[in-house]
Amino acid sequence: VTPAILPRGPSIFELRVWSLFLRHQAFTFSEWRAKTATLGATLMNRRVQANERDFGRFYELNVASECDVRAAVPGYDEHTRPAILAGIDDVHRAVADDIPTDHFLFVGFDFIVQAGSSDPVLLEANVKPPDRFADPDTQFPSPIVRRLAKAALADLALLLQHDFRLLPEPKEEDPLDAEDLDAASTAKAPLRWLRR
Repeated sequence: VTPAILPRGPSIFELRVWSLFLRHQAFTFSEWRAKTATLGATLMNRRVQANERDFGRFYELNVASECDVRAAVPGYDEHTRPAILAGIDDVHRAVADDIPTDHFLFVGFDFIVQAGSSDPVLLEANVKPPDRFADPDTQFPSPIVRRLAKAALADLALLLQHDFRLLPEPKEEDPLDAEDLDAASTAKAPLRWLRR
């Protein structure tokens, strides 16, 4: 894969996407971010990157916003983002029968975007441990990631508060639709978990 490049640095990047998998449906958090590294550096965890010479030089704590990616990748909204969502749907279908009823998985996906075609390539999917988000201020030093983690948790609480009963299998005659999700949010803070 020849990765797409962000202009500052220039830098390579991995898109990070959070999803919530239940047996019968999935949600993907609407706001994404990118982990960056300068050309020739390593796209690995922050502890490894922190020892590299240019760590944080072009993007604070080597994290770029989705807006940065959108500006650098032609066809991002029309091609790349929908292809990533379709790939996440494929992964969900592959594992859904293994998810116990009344349970959910919080999954983090990493994608590289192919230069030229803007095609996403799945690098890995990680099930996040429950304590990962217990203290976002400590766990996530990057202000972008910390803000996203707090928003994801707040909206997860809204989903559960709305009493989805951990989202039982939908019935054809009574599907859960956008109006139901709208009821779970407030006018000031729309729900950011997108139903897939």
